[in-house]
Amino acid sequence: MRLTFIADLRSPIAIQWIGYFTDRGHQVQAISSYPVPADVLPGADVVPLPLVLAAAGRAGAGGGRPPGGPARLAIRAAGRAAGWVTPRRVAAVRCLAGPALVRVKRERLRQVVARHQPDVVHAMRIPFEGIAAAALAGARVIVSVWGNDLTLFAGRTPMMASATRRALAAASVLHCDCQRDSRVARAWGFPRDRQVWVIPGNGGVDASVFRPGPSDLRRRLGIPERAPVILNPRGIREYVRTDVFFRALAPVLASAPRAHVVCPGMAGSRHALRMLAQARLDQARVHLLPPLSRAGMADAFRASRVSVSLAEHDGTPNTLLEAMACGALPVVGDVASVREWVRDGVNGIVVPPADPAAVASALMRALADESLARSARPENLRLVAARADYQRNMRDVESRYEALARSRTAGG
Repeated sequence: MRLTFIADLRSPIAIQWIGYFTDRGHQVQAISSYPVPADVLPGADVVPLPLVLAAAGRAGAGGGRPPGGPARLAIRAAGRAAGWVTPRRVAAVRCLAGPALVRVKRERLRQVVARHQPDVVHAMRIPFEGIAAAALAGARVIVSVWGNDLTLFAGRTPMMASATRRALAAASVLHCDCQRDSRVARAWGFPRDRQVWVIPGNGGVDASVFRPGPSDLRRRLGIPERAPVILNPRGIREYVRTDVFFRALAPVLASAPRAHVVCPGMAGSRHALRMLAQARLDQARVHLLPPLSRAGMADAFRASRVSVSLAEHDGTPNTLLEAMACGALPVVGDVASVREWVRDGVNGIVVPPADPAAVASALMRALADESLARSARPENLRLVAARADYQRNMRDVESRYEALARSRTAGG
């Protein structure tokens, strides 16, 4: 098949999904909505086409003498702007300006896609890849809903709402990672006579990477061998209550004096450092790490007693499935999509994500309740094997693509 993907190729979720089809020998065009290296996806024709706000380069990069004149003033202005920037503000600016900026790129997108002549086009998110794909008249377009596309972003501005409805109307098929989003999409106008696929956003869990077993994390971080580890794998996101997580830790670490906390994706984050300081935690027991590779994340999950996700909006977090596959006990925010995977007190603990006292209580229970940990582990492994096996799911997706391509050829 000839396949075109419109995706954020900075995302390991997109890379894992698309990589299946390059490995299978399909002719893949990957249009990246952000600048990426040309070799980010071996076997694909990678075409960078930034849709909204491209990441700016670091001021002063490239060495040489310190800049002067206008360049120095620009760097100072960038430094002041950095103090204003938060995940929430960046998202607000994107939602305000995004639909208009995408319209500017429509003709270029049509030209790039026409060059490949794909059987199927898959836009791997609504804002702004799916919104852009709405301009591809006549194509068989699949649009993915990622996490908060409908519950958080779609209604933020009248322009976003209108653009979201156009994207849903243009889609031949909608791909969601939870049943909740299939219902919400219908309410937003996705036609009831069109297919909805409910499949994890990255295809599922690669059992060759995410599985129970030994871990080297404690040795690398200097954590005592028997010390329980609390893992927060979500990083800093607008819709995840990392502030509540840090506020909840003081009583938890006091009640479990041997416990350590590991936070990938937070090293050097001024937001994380500020929250850590405000919580007055023992920084020797809280480890802020840079982003980890898939193998590094699997190692972190295997070392952890608990994996925490305090989202107020979410789909099916890939980190939740990976934690379950590696044997960590999930403590999750009470979101309908997550309840499709976690039953409170059965295979995890569900908490109000904005309540520090409730989160602290849940974490203390997760560390102390041996019976829950023992019973949850096999249930989570069973759920992942049944519903989130990457190879099985992607074989199914490949068959669905083929059926969609045949219907295009037949004029259906």
